[in-house]
Amino acid sequence: MKTIIADILKKLGLKFEELTEEEKKTWEQYETVLSQPERTLDDLKGFIGSEKTKLMNSLTDYKNSKERDIYLKARYRNIEVLEAFIVSPDNQKSQLLAELRRVHNLTN
Repeated sequence: MKTIIADILKKLGLKFEELTEEEKKTWEQYETVLSQPERTLDDLKGFIGSEKTKLMNSLTDYKNSKERDIYLKARYRNIEVLEAFIVSPDNQKSQLLAELRRVHNLTN
């Protein structure tokens, strides 16, 4: 438990073993939250892909009301805009590299 949790316990002059069961559970919950990995760009790309799939499935439901249909289309458009923002630097880089290779007759 080499984290801020351990530092706090040390500052308070406590050891984890001295805590009550309820306190231990609370500290363990803190530790779980603090030890979660950072979200990456790839995580976000995966999330966007799954959201687009869910939204497309919802959009094809013929039972949608007009209001729900508009809401789903707007939400889908927002996801597309976010996706374009995230992948545009990669796309620009790929396009520029391809164009430079083409113009200068490079194979790699």
